[in-house]
Amino acid sequence: MNETFPNLGLKQSDCTEMSWVESVLFWINFPAGTLVNILLSRVPQVLTHLKRKSDYLKNPIPKQGLEFIFKRMIELESVMITINPYRERMAEILPSEKPFPHRARNLAKLQYATNWNESGVEATEKYIWRKGRVW
Repeated sequence: MNETFPNLGLKQSDCTEMSWVESVLFWINFPAGTLVNILLSRVPQVLTHLKRKSDYLKNPIPKQGLEFIFKRMIELESVMITINPYRERMAEILPSEKPFPHRARNLAKLQYATNWNESGVEATEKYIWRKGRVW
């Protein structure tokens, strides 16, 4: 990471290596060290509402575009963006080994997300509106 993105100033302590299923626990905010078999439980751990939307990135986002996105995310408070890159390692895997048609002409998948614990139509509309203001 430091070779590719030296300006980030990442340290080893900033990174956590985990399996895909462990990352599921991470993204739904389970504490580090939670056993993956908790995912087998059919009882919700918390009541959370969520909305997601994905787009495919075909061209790099210019610096001004990133600045706008980050500024908007700060203003809206409850919106997150996840970027899944499709180059580098993905490009090394032959389509015959693992078919995945979305990697062909896309740089990455962007996922816009918002979660909330409030109930009711008004809360739902508020958070969905916020998510829609990012793109």
